[in-house]
Order: sequence, then C-alpha cells, then structure tokens
Amino acid sequence: MDKIVINTNLTTKEYRLMYLWGAWVTKEVIFAENDAEAIFDADATFASCRLESFNVVLFCGNRAVKIYN
Repeated sequence: MDKIVINTNLTTKEYRLMYLWGAWVTKEVIFAENDAEAIFDADATFASCRLESFNVVLFCGNRAVKIYN
C-alpha cells in the first residue's frame, strides 16, 4: 500500500474581493500563494461581473492589495 504524504507547510493566504454597498460585501474569496496570483484571479472576476459603479478592493486581511475604482 502506498503511503499518502500531506504537506503541512501550506503557504496560501486568503484574499477577499469586496465592494462597498453601504458596508463592505464579499464578492469572492480567493486562496493564493502570493499577491500576484490573487490579483490575476481577482482581475478575471472583476472583468466578468458588473461592479464598475462600486468601490472594489482586493483585501488580504486588513491590507488593501489592489483598488479597482
């Protein structure tokens, strides 16, 4: 029987693409290893949804990674 090895050193972070509509509302949660990967995924989500009239920000915790509007 083969032994299953699980990586316990995960380096992913949780990012949230949020828009302001009276309060911050989460549009999508993104798990990525770094900011560049999260921005790439968030750009695709932002392009496919209609959030141009809202303030949209990609957050990692309390840190704003990218501001769209």
